[in-house]
Amino acid sequence: AMFLSVGTPMMTSGDEYGRSQNGNNNTWCQDERNWFSWADCGAEEAGLMRFCRLLISLRRNHSELFARDDFRRSMQWTHDSWEDSYNFISFVLRMPRQDAMLSDSGTTAPGTPTKFASCASDAGGTAPSESGRSRVSDAARSGSASMTATATEAYKETALLVAFNAGHQPHACRLPHGREWFRLIDTQLEAPLDMAESDEDAQLIIGESYTLSPYSCVVLKSY
Repeated sequence: AMFLSVGTPMMTSGDEYGRSQNGNNNTWCQDERNWFSWADCGAEEAGLMRFCRLLISLRRNHSELFARDDFRRSMQWTHDSWEDSYNFISFVLRMPRQDAMLSDSGTTAPGTPTKFASCASDAGGTAPSESGRSRVSDAARSGSASMTATATEAYKETALLVAFNAGHQPHACRLPHGREWFRLIDTQLEAPLDMAESDEDAQLIIGESYTLSPYSCVVLKSY
């Protein structure tokens, strides 16, 4: 949740491998509890360390979405009702536009541009193009599903759907229509399936909704 929020995330040394200090947050005179354990860190190289590293990469490659003071204008709430007492929330992040918002059907208001503003892509590694738009080809997406784009690399623009299920039951997340959504993160999956290391690894979601397990988060990406 912290890395999907506006502003600058703060991590203390050891967070990246799950150092808890045995629950003690006031260890100023207990040196051994403050020590950085390289052994514990190494044990998490393919687990929490990897997850944190990819989160940082995701945020860096979508900095135009996260590191701005008009964060609220770049998001649209997509969960069904604020009246529901269940602990579920979902929203779409995109570059703000003065004159248009995504409708519930995923389309834009009449008379407005149909494209999202450009932002960097390729969570996990590949550098964005000079134009700032993500470069995604059919070959990059093969293995998930056949796509309608041409075989040559195309420049496309990006939106992220973020959903949190903080309750004890599975919960369906409704996907905005008119776009294809690919799974970047599902925290209930075991590593390395919990987070895609690149756009090529992102899995196409089939259907009108995605079911979140209890106490989990998903991030989906649309091009």
